[in-house]
Amino acid sequence: MKQFDLEAQYQQYLRRVGLVESKMAPLQQKQLRQTFFGAAGSLLMLLKNDITPLPEDQAVLALEDMINQVSNYFGKLVITG
Repeated sequence: MKQFDLEAQYQQYLRRVGLVESKMAPLQQKQLRQTFFGAAGSLLMLLKNDITPLPEDQAVLALEDMINQVSNYFGKLVITG
């Protein structure tokens, strides 16, 4: 068993945003999966190459800042549609 299962995270993401793969067009399924795994890969490389070398306090602040950026992005989507 994988300690961190990205497929499970993808399925959790779909639930979070209210999407059901079986109700999506095949192209949408493919593109959304590619986007999710591409974003996950980019974030993992960011963590490995840029965050890990930082002192712990700076790393924590950087992670908190990125979490805030994502929250702000989705908050604007809800407001503006």
